[in-house]
Amino acid sequence: MLKAGLERVREELKNKDFELAKNLLGQLIQISLTERDLTTTAFALMILGETFKAEKKFSDALISFHQSLEFAFEARELSLGLEALVEISNSYFILEQFPKALDYSKKVISLLQKKPDNKKSFKIYNILLLIYWKKGAFKKAIQIINQIDDIPSEEVLDDYLFAFNYNAAQILRKKRRLKKAIRYFERSIRILGRKEQEDEEALGRAYCDLAEIHVYHESYELAETLISKGIELLSSYHLELFHAYLLYSKILTQLKKFKLAEEMLNKAEKLFPEKSKNELAAYFYYFKGLLKEQSILNKNDETNKDNSEPLKECVDFYLQGLKASQALEQNFELSLLLRISLLRNYIRQDSQKAMENIKQIIIQAVDKKNDFLEIVGLLIKALLLGQMGDYDSFAEILTIAEKKIEQKDTTERISQLKQVFTEAETVISMQREVRDTFPLENGPGLILDLIYELLNLPFASARKEHQIFFY
Repeated sequence: MLKAGLERVREELKNKDFELAKNLLGQLIQISLTERDLTTTAFALMILGETFKAEKKFSDALISFHQSLEFAFEARELSLGLEALVEISNSYFILEQFPKALDYSKKVISLLQKKPDNKKSFKIYNILLLIYWKKGAFKKAIQIINQIDDIPSEEVLDDYLFAFNYNAAQILRKKRRLKKAIRYFERSIRILGRKEQEDEEALGRAYCDLAEIHVYHESYELAETLISKGIELLSSYHLELFHAYLLYSKILTQLKKFKLAEEMLNKAEKLFPEKSKNELAAYFYYFKGLLKEQSILNKNDETNKDNSEPLKECVDFYLQGLKASQALEQNFELSLLLRISLLRNYIRQDSQKAMENIKQIIIQAVDKKNDFLEIVGLLIKALLLGQMGDYDSFAEILTIAEKKIEQKDTTERISQLKQVFTEAETVISMQREVRDTFPLENGPGLILDLIYELLNLPFASARKEHQIFFY
C-alpha cells in the first residue's frame, strides 16, 4: 500500500498537482509512522521537501528535509540520510544562509568518505563551489575543482556534471586560469550536446563564454565561429542576445570587419531601444566608441595620416556611456573602463583634458576606498607626465604608486600592475633617451593599452555571471 501510494505521488508531481501530492504524502507519513516504517517515513518526507522546493517554498522544504534526516538516521539508512543532508545544504544556500550551508556540506563530504557516492559528490561539491564563490574564497573553490577531477563521472547525471563544470569554468575564468577555464567550458558544451532535450539558453551562454576567452587570447577567427553558434541558440533570449551582439561587434572590430561590426551593434540597439538610463547604454556606447576609434585608426594607418579630428566622435560615444554608467552607480569599474577609453583619445588630442580625467579617477578611487583604482589613476598620471617630458614628476608619482602597492595586501589584480610598472619605466626611459631626435608619441598609448587590457581582463561585457544550481 505504501509503495503504491508513493507511485501515485510521483504521478501527481509529474502533473504538477502539488496540493494533491502533499495531501497524499501527509497520509503516507501518518500510516508509516503508525506502522513504525521509518524508512518510508524518511522517504516520504524527502519527497515532501522536494514538492515544497518545486513550489519555491524553501523554508518549508528545509523543515521536511531536516525531519527526513532524523528518520533516515534512526532507520540506519545512510544513503537516504546523505541525500537529506545534501538537500539541507542546498536549501540553506538558496536561502543565502551560507555558514549553515557550508557546515552541512562539510558533514556530507565527511560521510561520503565512509560511503562513496559519485552522484552526491558532484552535487555537494557544486554547492560547496558556489558557497566559496559567494564568499569570494576563490582559492578554496579552485581546490574543490582540483579535487573533483579525481572522482569518476560515468554514473553521474548530466545535469550535475554540467552544473559543476560550468560553474568551475566561470570561477577559473574569473581568476584568470584561462587555459583550464577553456577546458571546462568545452566539457560543459559536450555534456549539454548529449542531452535529449537541448537547453538552448545554457548552451548559447557557454559558447559566448568560450568566445570571450578566445577574444582575450586574440584568437578572433575561432571566437567568431563560437559567438555565431551562441547567437543562433540565444535567438529567444533578448538580454543574452544583446550581450552576444556586443561581443560579436568587438570580435569583428578586431578582425577589421567594421561594417559587419556596425551591423551587430545595430541589432543590439534594436533589442533595447529604450536604454538611455540603463547600464546597457553604458556598454552599448562603449562598444560604439571602440568601433569608431579602431576604424579611424585603421584608416589613418592605411593612408599614413594622423587625422585626429574624427576621434572626437569616439569621445562623444564614450562620454554618453560614462554618463549612463555613473547615473546608475552599479558598475564602477565600467566607469573606469570608459575613462580609460576617453584617456586614450584625449592623449592623442588634449593632454590637459586627460589630466583632468585622471584627477577624477583618483578622487573617485579614494572616495570609494578602491586601492586598485587609486594605483591605476596614479600610474596613468605618471605616464602622462612622462609623455609631457616632466620626467622628475613621472618618477615621483610612480614611486608613490609603487609604495601604495607595498602597503596593501597583495591581491592578484594589484600584483598584475607590477608588469605595467616595468613596461612604463622602459617606455618612458626610452622616450627620454630619444625624445629630441625621435619623439616616441605612442609610448604612453602602449601602456594605456596594457592597463586597459588589465581592467578589461578578460572581457568588456555586460553579461552577468550565471551560477548553476538545482532548486
